[in-house]
Amino acid sequence: MKIPDKMPTLKYLHSFYILVECGSVAEAVNNHRISRPTLSRHIKLLEEELGKTLFLRTNDSYKLTADGYKVHEHAQSIFQIANEMFEEATTSESSLSGKVMVVSSSGIAALILPNIFKKLPLIGSDIELHVKPVANVTKKLMEENDISVQTYRPTQKNLIARKIGTIRCGAYASLDYLKEKGTPQNMSELKDHFFVGAVPTNSLKNTFEDTWKLKFPDRIIHLHCDDHAVAWRMVVDGCGIGVTHISTGDNEPRVKRVLPELPNLTFPIWLVTHVVTKNTQRIKFISDLITEETAHLR
Repeated sequence: MKIPDKMPTLKYLHSFYILVECGSVAEAVNNHRISRPTLSRHIKLLEEELGKTLFLRTNDSYKLTADGYKVHEHAQSIFQIANEMFEEATTSESSLSGKVMVVSSSGIAALILPNIFKKLPLIGSDIELHVKPVANVTKKLMEENDISVQTYRPTQKNLIARKIGTIRCGAYASLDYLKEKGTPQNMSELKDHFFVGAVPTNSLKNTFEDTWKLKFPDRIIHLHCDDHAVAWRMVVDGCGIGVTHISTGDNEPRVKRVLPELPNLTFPIWLVTHVVTKNTQRIKFISDLITEETAHLR
């Protein structure tokens, strides 16, 4: 790798990053032990080094320019990697302690992760595990967390992705809903029903069409909910037809599988970690645990 001859002064870049993240000079000064004159001087010197105007200044406010947004994106990557490097260097490789951040789609978080993480108290590690369920695992969330568990393979080169399983799902509705609205007897009748979902509309529509070979309208989900557990409760309470893991649906006596003769809907499970932290002991431990405990889903 070629070593660059010229680089921005990191302390200037750090001051710039602090100001953008804090949103105001007052917030940056109060929270980061930096004086107002020093902060202003660092921003001015960074702009001189880069030959770019990074902020539009009005009184006490700083608004990013187009160049400022680009520099902030690079600064974010630089300081995230620096933080990961520091954390890895100052934590014993053999230590199973410290924080591990896991982001996951809400469906996987509700259906898969609880049965895995219930083993942690039995193992007796000192890992502080943070689980963040979201409707959609974005690139930004993958960058910000140690591990992500999701239904699509990422494309970023600084990430390592492993397919660790497949979720097999079916469509279900409550007995009350089917009594009132009628039970669909074929595929064409299914299109006329009310759907509840936490899966993004395009993803669910594409899965339906690819698996069941039937064209669905663009507005397939009528009741959206970002949390799968809440969406499933809505299905159980009679709000409409929803998709969930077969074991969850089949074991719920208040619902019935709709058109059980149809092929299962399948969603891949990808485990994603960072190249720079893949050997950090606590992250590797949690990654291996998730991989081992999803073996039955392969």
